Amino acid sequence: MKKVLLGFLLVIAALIGIAVWKGEDIINAVFYDMDATMDLPANLYEDDSLPKVTRSKDDTEEDEDIYLADVEEYLSLRDAPNADSDVIAEIQPLTEMELISEASYPYLLVYVPSVDKEGYVHRDYIVKKGDTLKRAKPEE
Repeated sequence: MKKVLLGFLLVIAALIGIAVWKGEDIINAVFYDMDATMDLPANLYEDDSLPKVTRSKDDTEEDEDIYLADVEEYLSLRDAPNADSDVIAEIQPLTEMELISEASYPYLLVYVPSVDKEGYVHRDYIVKKGDTLKRAKPEE
């Protein structure tokens, strides 16, 4: 009986030790919020084989909020931050746009000077000017 009780106490002590040591990781694993955003490393999508849009030193400050349409055919500029909203313009690849604000995730509110319109675009289809392109092919 003493051995069973001693074994039980050792198991409880081990579990308490693990909970103290890895408690935050256990809580995060159990209560993980699937809608939460994650901080990913800046170089996650770096690939030297992908084309890059070059940025000169003079353009750096003024291009802080300038993005490019990173699409093969066109990017839909919408009147509301959702996929069911009306398309107010079809933006050509590599078209510049100014970030106004982050709207309802995953949409961003932008102003597109070439069509003189403000609207919403999906953040997966734009890239900060000077960053690596994923879909659009720059003119050579």
